[in-house]
Amino acid sequence: MRRFALLFFSLLLVSCAKQDQSFCAGATAKSYEPSFKIWCPTMNKGHFIPTIYGEGVSPPIMWEGLPLGTTHLHITVLDATCTYECDSCCQFHHWELEIPLHELPSSGPIIPGSIQAGASKTIDAKYAQPNGAGKKSYFSFAPPPSQVHAYIYQATAYTMQGGKKRILGRSQSDPLLFRVAQ
Repeated sequence: MRRFALLFFSLLLVSCAKQDQSFCAGATAKSYEPSFKIWCPTMNKGHFIPTIYGEGVSPPIMWEGLPLGTTHLHITVLDATCTYECDSCCQFHHWELEIPLHELPSSGPIIPGSIQAGASKTIDAKYAQPNGAGKKSYFSFAPPPSQVHAYIYQATAYTMQGGKKRILGRSQSDPLLFRVAQ
């Protein structure tokens, strides 16, 4: 078990270094929590995301099962098609959020457990991190008209300990498909 934990931690460090994401800097892995889940609540049949999210409207996001002790949630919505087609040359993040859970109200566009569709218009200024275009905002899904792209939601639950992020759990949605309306 100790060897497995050491191997897992080593792979995490290599992965973080390879991705060169500021979120990984100083992070330490604790465990993966299988009950922690993230998903898109408005998928159409066949796992297609409604085309409205290619028109400047941010998608809704839901999560459940946050690990005990979670104080922050890091959410990334990314184009997984690029990752599969060209490895690390095109890991485009459409939306990246850093949310301190103690700040969430009990109602509004973002509450514990969910972010409403279109919430980017009101929450980007406070919670958004630079997306793949370098802007702190939601970047609409926009694959070429002849292509279907797969998008995934990723979430990392963590707490701050001694100035470092202590990861308590990670989750990733099933791939969600999107194509521009024709």
